[in-house]
Amino acid sequence: MQQSGFKVGTVLGIEIWLDYSWLILFFLIGALFTFGILPTQFPRLSQLARIVAGIIATLLFFGSVLLHELSHSLYAKSQGLKIRRITLFIFGGASELIDEPKSPRQEIILAGVGPLTSLGLSALFGIVLLLGRQLSYVPLIAIGSSLAAINLTLAIFNLLPGFPLDGGRVFRGIIWKITGNLEKATRTATQVGKILAIMLIGYGLVEVLLAGLFGGLWLIFIGFFLYQAAAASYEQIMSRLLLQDKTVNDLMERRFVAAPRHMLVRDFLQEYVVRYQDPIVLVRADTSHAAGLVDARQLPKSALDTPIGEFAYSGAILHPQDSAVHALDALTRSRLSKLPVTKNRELVGVLTVNRIKTYVLGTARLRATGNHT
Repeated sequence: MQQSGFKVGTVLGIEIWLDYSWLILFFLIGALFTFGILPTQFPRLSQLARIVAGIIATLLFFGSVLLHELSHSLYAKSQGLKIRRITLFIFGGASELIDEPKSPRQEIILAGVGPLTSLGLSALFGIVLLLGRQLSYVPLIAIGSSLAAINLTLAIFNLLPGFPLDGGRVFRGIIWKITGNLEKATRTATQVGKILAIMLIGYGLVEVLLAGLFGGLWLIFIGFFLYQAAAASYEQIMSRLLLQDKTVNDLMERRFVAAPRHMLVRDFLQEYVVRYQDPIVLVRADTSHAAGLVDARQLPKSALDTPIGEFAYSGAILHPQDSAVHALDALTRSRLSKLPVTKNRELVGVLTVNRIKTYVLGTARLRATGNHT
């Protein structure tokens, strides 16, 4: 449930984040264009022209990935589905939805708009290629041909029927339509995604061992990523499905430890953090302040004689009637292991990541064995 990376902006109301691994890909793609593709396929380009064309092609590549993900998010938004953010990372990008599609048709369209966007971009850069040839302008030819090929490859790869790729989500929508069971469709699509990942890893190993091809390493990395992404996506989606009819009141713990706001930091550390072996402690409300929590790891060393209430964080407080899916999203965004639950400003409970995980795992096991409750 942890986030990594940093926010770079907002497009049409949708947050755009860059995972730290994206920086690696940025330089890899830039080097590939500038020192690999362009000098090999277009040797007449000067070194300066290659560098400039390489930078432009790299930026257009990431713009293409962003447009691919934006198409998913904008369609989801038009259907009333909540979007957490778009994240670009080393293997491309992901539109992170809070809500699941409401019907197989919605799922299929949501998944399909991404590859269609990439195909459209491939055609657009194909026009740029033709224009470059018409003008006999090599840099335009280089950029057009490279981006047309890359977007076509992106569309084809995403159409593979392995969840959570777009093709895997289309496959899930089809299974959902046939069976009428979203959970079963998700399990089936995830299994196919893992099988596809293993096949990519195997093919990559064959290329490396028998042919000594460097590209095999990239296939191995993609295979490992796809396998892990399939497992992680399955866990996230099943969590939302199993929590969709639950509220915070159903899952919160009513027995909790909370410190008074007036307690000094030195006493707080000894009586709560050391005693209970937990750096995150709830803080009670007083006449002027709402309840909150304190992360002892964030306390300044010079604050030992300061009341703990000065450092209480109350930016992500839950209420008993909040949906459990909303609570899960709040925990994810806060990067905390627990959040306070309040009613009329007073603490009434605490909701923890472990409590949600325990409920989800237990309910999933019961359903898997057919013992529905």
